Amino acid sequence: MQYQDVGIPEYWIVNPEEATVLVLTLAQDVYGEGQTLQGSDPLISQQLGPLGLTVTELFAAVDMPEDGN
Repeated sequence: MQYQDVGIPEYWIVNPEEATVLVLTLAQDVYGEGQTLQGSDPLISQQLGPLGLTVTELFAAVDMPEDGN
């Protein structure tokens, strides 16, 4: 089963090696060409709206040690 078969409106492909986020949005049962976000681009979901952080901030948060140091 594919994402479009169950009506998933949007999905993101997060690439930590290139520090990019590819956003794919469903339109007429097909995912169109996605938008690749990087650096200071804000993360905005078509479904949820602005997420309040940039791509750089997303990857910085993932790189943080668990103890906060």
